[in-house]
Amino acid sequence: MWFKKVILILSMAMLSVFGCRRLTGKVPFYKEKWLEREDWDYPRRDEMIDDLIKNHKLKGLRYKQMIELLGEPQGNTQDSIGVYYQIVEDFGSDIDPVYTKNLSVEFNKDSIINKVTIEEWKKP
Repeated sequence: MWFKKVILILSMAMLSVFGCRRLTGKVPFYKEKWLEREDWDYPRRDEMIDDLIKNHKLKGLRYKQMIELLGEPQGNTQDSIGVYYQIVEDFGSDIDPVYTKNLSVEFNKDSIINKVTIEEWKKP
């Protein structure tokens, strides 16, 4: 009888640990999931961005290596010395975005990543 109680307690503990991890929205970076697209949206990127930044060394990569890891970027940054990857784009109930979150990557003159930032914009 005590054995069943131990199994039940261990099962509940594992469920709460893994369940909480999922609730935080943080999951490991997987290239295949990073590239998944639904219409204009990349639904998996926001939950993987922390792992990508923390555990995958982006600074120092060449442009070609970045493309191999992250795929083609969505566009160039305004200063044109970098590119960005869309993480979140929320339109609310309008056709114009009300919130965006992008991974911006800046290069040096040798096309090596020297700066990586998360940029967010919210409509006032």
